[in-house]
Amino acid sequence: MISICDVTLRDGLQSIDRLLSIDQKFEILKQLISVGVERFEFSSFVSPIVVPQLADATEFSARIIDNKLMSKYTTCLILNEFGSKRAIEAGAKFQTLVVSTSNSFSIRNSGQSLSELNLSIARIAKSIQSAGGRFRGSISMSFGEHGEDLPLEAVLHNVELLSSLGAFEVSIADTTGQATVESLSKLLDSVKEAYPHVPINLHFHGKGNSLLELTVAALERGVNSFDLSLLGVGGCPNIDHRFGNLSYSIFISACKQCGRDLPLDIHKLNKLENYFSKITC
Repeated sequence: MISICDVTLRDGLQSIDRLLSIDQKFEILKQLISVGVERFEFSSFVSPIVVPQLADATEFSARIIDNKLMSKYTTCLILNEFGSKRAIEAGAKFQTLVVSTSNSFSIRNSGQSLSELNLSIARIAKSIQSAGGRFRGSISMSFGEHGEDLPLEAVLHNVELLSSLGAFEVSIADTTGQATVESLSKLLDSVKEAYPHVPINLHFHGKGNSLLELTVAALERGVNSFDLSLLGVGGCPNIDHRFGNLSYSIFISACKQCGRDLPLDIHKLNKLENYFSKITC
């Protein structure tokens, strides 16, 4: 069964200059639910100076909790211990914890070296579990920086780390849009062989046909969990060449090619994407 995690409200909005209100964000969340989406990454507890769009993470968490929509399928992205503590205090105890294959990117993204990050991730995981929460892991730079070789051993190390700490899913993220069908196939085959029981999610950044080819290849290799965003908006702000996320339209096309059914209301999805386009222009 296909599982979609919508990242519009976190990753997507990072690339949108026009600040949305909590009412607008909650309207997007409600409409996503009516479309048939069941999993969301709704915000990130990061510096409001760095990402002003997500400065309302605490208040938005309260809105979600008040409407009884907070669960392990409604997560927030966490980069460090301070962010996780803020999230737990706000009632957001279901989190996405980010690790990396790149030391330089880790320093840019979280202010921590890989060794510091790996130690803090263990403490964060324990704090989340002590608060009664759960987490999924995300491996940034899973396909390397531009021009680098596939960091396969680093990815495998991080899958081991996150799964051993109790992640209910591990997301493999193509932060720089580097993935090819060949490198994706090699990585997925290696992960499946080494960790056959670890649920894997894919978070693609890229463009058009390349994203379609990658998604088809992933579906053919048995991946069933994907991060999507409305209109494909988003991308990492801490790299030189930002690519967008996997869009619903491309994902739907890939599923059709593979004969996979999606329990989504396409009419409501089109209506939502029109609304989203209007409020973010």
